[in-house]
Amino acid sequence: TMKSHESNRPKKILKSRLAPCRAASEKRWFPSKVFLLGLATTLLALSAGFYLFPQAFTQETAALPTPAISAGQAILLDADTGKVLYEKNADKKAYPASTTKIMTALLTIQRVEELKSDLTQQVKIPAEAVGVEGSSIYLAPQEPVTIEDLLYGMMLRSGNDAATALASIIGGDQDHFMAMMNSKAQELGCTNTHFVNPSGLFDENHYTTAEDMGRIALAAMKNPTFRRIAAAEKWTASRAPDKY
Repeated sequence: TMKSHESNRPKKILKSRLAPCRAASEKRWFPSKVFLLGLATTLLALSAGFYLFPQAFTQETAALPTPAISAGQAILLDADTGKVLYEKNADKKAYPASTTKIMTALLTIQRVEELKSDLTQQVKIPAEAVGVEGSSIYLAPQEPVTIEDLLYGMMLRSGNDAATALASIIGGDQDHFMAMMNSKAQELGCTNTHFVNPSGLFDENHYTTAEDMGRIALAAMKNPTFRRIAAAEKWTASRAPDKY
């Protein structure tokens, strides 16, 4: 404590208090000179800076230019607070394409967690998930694949067949999974979103806004499993060697 330090000071320090007045006066003026020298040096440095870089002292930092975004709609959010940092037509209707898979992945992960199950469990690929239009991981009928492999295949390879398989497995059928997606969107505060498929294949009735997709993405990024999958650069699936 402060008290104990005071009482235990060495004797030579205590003796200094009894030193002649001349020694005490010498110790008083020396710090003053150091202070004045330091102050003079600081003022000299500021004066030089003002002379060399006057704009740094006379102008406020200019605002950063608005980024050039080619997309028709965009939004940038603070992941911790949800504060909007930038937006462009964020409330305008748009077609989400493969960003739809964020919701499909979120629902899949949450349902597996609710059931206290494991992503490494194998499931059989339903017929409706085979030969789906667009990007694919080339699933075969009744092929045993882990839910984890389907999630990585959907998020890393944008596999529409993987998204369709997960929708059927998690929802029981496509229609019920669509109801789950739309219900979750409303729960998250989305006001202009409607899903009709789990992959994002174009449909006039499959739409959202950048603002709504921002809400969905924020919810997804709060899930550690989703973050791990979304951050992955590669994944080695446990499928048979002859499979894609």
